[in-house]
Amino acid sequence: MSTAQAVLAHPAPHDWHGVLDGDLVLLRERVARPDDERDFLPAAELIAPDRLGPRLDRYAARFDPGLRAAAVSFWSLYHLSGAILPIAALAMLSDRMPAAALSEVSFTFSAEGESRAARIAPDETLGPCDAIAVLEALITDHLQPTVAALVAVSGLAPRLFWNNAASYFDWVVRAAATHPRVPGERAAAALRLVEAAILPCGAPNPMHGSIRPIVEDGIEARRRKVCCLRYKLPGVPGCGGLCPLPAVRQAGTEH
Repeated sequence: MSTAQAVLAHPAPHDWHGVLDGDLVLLRERVARPDDERDFLPAAELIAPDRLGPRLDRYAARFDPGLRAAAVSFWSLYHLSGAILPIAALAMLSDRMPAAALSEVSFTFSAEGESRAARIAPDETLGPCDAIAVLEALITDHLQPTVAALVAVSGLAPRLFWNNAASYFDWVVRAAATHPRVPGERAAAALRLVEAAILPCGAPNPMHGSIRPIVEDGIEARRRKVCCLRYKLPGVPGCGGLCPLPAVRQAGTEH
């Protein structure tokens, strides 16, 4: 590979923080700046069984052995959100598209092993009209292999992890769609993708139906189809009205 080819294959780090403003400014902490000196692990290496399995074991060891499923699900909430929130927001808000594939993203982790920030390179082959292609690539080229690895290592059902992913994908696309800098056509196309049963590439959307619209006490809201199990973990707050379990929602209002 020539020097020029190597540069194209591994784009220089980019400072995305200026793009994340308004209601999405809170996502800056999930995106690493070019001068971030923390250790980063490539996402493709993370999901290797000999990497992911021990990492989940160490994380789950913080809790009672009977809570392993809830602990693994909770870890996945951190990790899946760490990919979905910044990449989807940048695709919606920026004219410079982020690379979404597993091979193009790396993560840094907290001392507890939770994903904290992603290092995301720009995809110089894409332009402002390719935002939906980035969102689709996030699903097919990043989330699908990640969920497959989580299922293989943990033995938990795919629908649990896809519902975890959907809760963030649904939220961030809807939040970004209302941003004043997002073109109406891009916002409308992204919202159609969120609701689509079939992706533009023709593959089934694995998140379809995971988040349901509801009306409760005259207020429109969104609710998960499958519980993330976080309510079982001591000291971990619930997810409020997003939870599909009435008893858990009620218990949350009593604290």
